[in-house]
Amino acid sequence: MKNNHYNIFSLLSLLSFIFIGSLTGQTSPSAQQVPYFADFSSLSHTTTSYSSGWQGWKVSTATSGMFNLSAPSANTSLIASGYASGSVKGVYNYKGKLGFLNAADGDYSLVLSLNTTTNSNIVVEYAVMTLRNPYNGTTNNRISGLELQYRVGTTGNFKSVNSRVYINNTTSQTGTTTIEQNRQVFAVELPSECNNLSVVQVRWVTREISGSGSYPSFAIDDVDIMSNGKASYYYYKGTGSLVSLTSWTSHSNGTGFNPVNFTDGYQYFVLTSPSLVTFDGNWTVSGVNTKVIIGDGMNNVTLKTINSAQINAVVDVRSGSKFVIAQSTSNFPVFGNLYPGSSIEILFSASLPYIPAGSTYENLLLNSSSGSTYQFTINSPDILVKEDFTLINTSLNNSGTEKFKLQVGGNFTLSSGASLSGNFSNLAELVLNGTTAQTIQTNGIALNLNGITNKNTAGVTLLSTGGFTNLNISSGTANFLNMNGGNIELGSNSITLGSSVSEPGTLNCTSGFITGTGSFSRWFGNSGLPVAGTLAFPLGTGVNNRSIYIWFSSSAITSGGKLSATHSNLTGSTTIAPYTDGTFTINKRSNMSWQVTQSNNWNLGTATLSVKFRADGLSGVSDVSSLTLVKNNIKSGGTFSSGTGSPSQPEVTRLAMSITDLGGAGTANTFYIGAGVGNPLPVVLSSFSCKTSNRDVELNWVTSSEINNKGFEIERCIKDVNTGSFSAWEKIGFVSGKGTTNNENVYTYGDKKLSDGTYRFRIKQVDYNGNSEYFILENSQEAVIGKPVKFSISQNYPNPSNPVSKIDFELPFDAKVTLKVYDLTGKEVASLVDGDITSGFHTTEFNGVNLSSGAYFYRINASGSNGETFTKTMKMILVK
Repeated sequence: MKNNHYNIFSLLSLLSFIFIGSLTGQTSPSAQQVPYFADFSSLSHTTTSYSSGWQGWKVSTATSGMFNLSAPSANTSLIASGYASGSVKGVYNYKGKLGFLNAADGDYSLVLSLNTTTNSNIVVEYAVMTLRNPYNGTTNNRISGLELQYRVGTTGNFKSVNSRVYINNTTSQTGTTTIEQNRQVFAVELPSECNNLSVVQVRWVTREISGSGSYPSFAIDDVDIMSNGKASYYYYKGTGSLVSLTSWTSHSNGTGFNPVNFTDGYQYFVLTSPSLVTFDGNWTVSGVNTKVIIGDGMNNVTLKTINSAQINAVVDVRSGSKFVIAQSTSNFPVFGNLYPGSSIEILFSASLPYIPAGSTYENLLLNSSSGSTYQFTINSPDILVKEDFTLINTSLNNSGTEKFKLQVGGNFTLSSGASLSGNFSNLAELVLNGTTAQTIQTNGIALNLNGITNKNTAGVTLLSTGGFTNLNISSGTANFLNMNGGNIELGSNSITLGSSVSEPGTLNCTSGFITGTGSFSRWFGNSGLPVAGTLAFPLGTGVNNRSIYIWFSSSAITSGGKLSATHSNLTGSTTIAPYTDGTFTINKRSNMSWQVTQSNNWNLGTATLSVKFRADGLSGVSDVSSLTLVKNNIKSGGTFSSGTGSPSQPEVTRLAMSITDLGGAGTANTFYIGAGVGNPLPVVLSSFSCKTSNRDVELNWVTSSEINNKGFEIERCIKDVNTGSFSAWEKIGFVSGKGTTNNENVYTYGDKKLSDGTYRFRIKQVDYNGNSEYFILENSQEAVIGKPVKFSISQNYPNPSNPVSKIDFELPFDAKVTLKVYDLTGKEVASLVDGDITSGFHTTEFNGVNLSSGAYFYRINASGSNGETFTKTMKMILVK
């Protein structure tokens, strides 16, 4: 049904849409004035020209399980006379509607450009449907989801509103038809940053949810955009039953008229107060585009059902608000727009077998009082939780038989009693795709998965609240670890890849290291082994690569087994009994080390193996060719091979080793980087600490020995109180070293007159040959300079001055401050401060270059907002 509500201006926009059209090939189509409506009924089926404001885009060359937020990579032409039979990827004219079809090598979208000038609270309503649906339940069983995104302007990435996700059904349709399937009407309110702007772009994109085979196509029609949308808004008064019509009024202040019913179309029932609303009953809210909205983005509300209450409605949850569902049945509401920052919490006491995986969750908490099972329903679901995912006393399961992805963008927490079922573990790939640091927190129970993919460049940390935790990538078949982001910090926990010689698993690593003191264990099979240097253990610390590479003299051996490796990042070096390796005399080794253990009855037969250890950031290296591998403080097995790489990225190789040469016989082998006289190796730092006094920080460090030490650069960074992140490191000083010495040396550096805040310090030890090594404070100590507790002002320094001096003053809270200089007659000769000054420590400068020598006075007046004042006059001498 078409709409008649728009004004003359929007009617002109519609006529422009129908008759003018726009040129294809433009990256950003012309912005259409809001209010705006388009139904494509006048768009000829044979045209290849987009309507005004519209454009088809290629987003990327590959689809994925995520809604792609990237800027478009290219325009795409409109394919005329589109039918469900069309199997070529691209954007289609589907006779009265526009749509697009993806393929594995093509991710497409539709975009509409809007002018929202003079408009706010922009609501985008649209009808969405499936056109081509090749689903047959076997070779083609793909389920895909569609959402709405936006961006301000014409450049940069898009943002997700986390709109209600549309998914295709399982009814096959591939013939010469444009009949729509599963038509639904969605409405999304854009964030306030889209208000009153000349250009806002909205686009429709898809993601893969489950299955495989040919892709469905989606279409858009009846796009209706205006301030506040078409729906009537009703607000909960804050008291009374939700199912009572008298508890709702048309104005948020409790005035106005009540709704007639909960079943008419285009009604929004909004809860803005109180902060907690509990509901005990059965509430059905139906009708086309009628829904319940929790919160409004400013007033955060938690709606909680109790005593098996049910809300049968489409439910939106605004940013900062939460929907708590406490029920033991499968009769769930429809999750609508789950805005960024929203939360869903499900409390249940019996297993729930019918939970939708098609929704895009923000924060999701599953909490069972009895260890019950929470099961996703879509066959081989691709579950997407953009923020935190928490399980409490819950066993997570799925109804599928194919592998799927559990995508988490925040912290993944398994609290007490939480676990993954065997079926879930056998099929699940955990994808970590956040943009800020993530944690996997377990409860001391081994976490079993089929695969892990880390895409988070900020890194992931494995935590445990119940002691040591093993992360086993060993369930099901064809296990894999994909490292395509930042580091995985183990702490003292461990990762195991593969389950046996016949299921060794696969490592794919393009970036990031496994860090911490825990071990990385992996299986190797009897065949298909690498015969050239291959990354086997991507160990590291920070940005330093400390990986182990392994290769065999033959791709097949008698029997494989398991290897486990750990890395220790100790600094400094140790003298050892000298021995000859190759042509070099080795008399020292790094304290940095690797431990390697072999197990499960390896048998190389007649083959041998070779290894390469990389030691980025190892200071004191000047000649990589003479480096070697020291095993347990003695000469390693196998044969010597000259070191490679560079002094800052040395690589040490050992050839033709046996399995016990590498992994020991019953106990682990510990490996170090060995060197002779040509490589001094690092300074040994025995302590590094700091202490704070008022505004001053004193750094103290002690070396037990030094070789070729030029000195120490002092670096500092400060914490941003708004973001919690630290600034870039800044060099603030240098302390000369002692060159080469075996004596203990004590160093001190003072950083004075700091402003209030939290600081970090580190020292960079520099050799005369240019090599360097960083040391941080013990226990990652931070120096905190607190705010002043009272007003004060210091004597200018130096005093007498010639002609420049400085004056310090302290404010315990924000104040209006004047600081002026007077001569002996009382005449003002300089104004140093005059304005609103924030609390803290401050320094101002007096320059008497234009004044005569003699005595002067300076006076401070400070008035706080609480009425407290401070006044003080002090004398200064100017000598020129």
